[in-house]
Amino acid sequence: GLEGTNNEMLYGASITKHWEANLHGEVRASIAGAFGPSSIGAATIGGAYLFSTSSFSPYLGAEFGGGVAGNQGGGFAGKAVLGTRIFRTSDAQIDFGLSYLAIFSEGTPGVAGAQLGILF
Repeated sequence: GLEGTNNEMLYGASITKHWEANLHGEVRASIAGAFGPSSIGAATIGGAYLFSTSSFSPYLGAEFGGGVAGNQGGGFAGKAVLGTRIFRTSDAQIDFGLSYLAIFSEGTPGVAGAQLGILF
């Protein structure tokens, strides 16, 4: 959905702050971008539901904010996240996640991603 990519792989980076609001919920604030033949970026805030309180916890969440997608313009952004948190009960955690980021502007450009994260 991102013009100029011809379904080529992009390289991305993100930084996210997580606040555990309770045992099963967290608030997330993210800045994310993907770059290559074209680019997309967004700043979002939202939440995720953590399905378990054990060391291994799957999660599902959504974030909303604003973003821009190459020459397709900018606007309201939405991001869906799905993943697994490992070592959740320790100070340092590992996060395996999938996400889809869309900018609600001309053509609704979007990008799907897989990530490995370290939380500390």
